[in-house]
Amino acid sequence: MFVWIILGALVALFTTSLWIDRNRRVKKIEEQVEYNDKRSNAIAEASRYNDMNQGGW
Repeated sequence: MFVWIILGALVALFTTSLWIDRNRRVKKIEEQVEYNDKRSNAIAEASRYNDMNQGGW
């Protein structure tokens, strides 16, 4: 019976470590997507501003 308790504790620890690692990776991906969106918006805004200024020449 003692073996089952140790085995259960190890399985719980392993499952928790996988869940924490997955959350960390998902958060990094979400941050990268947010960064890419902000960068794309900044490039679009700069292009719009540049087009607006070139139209006046």
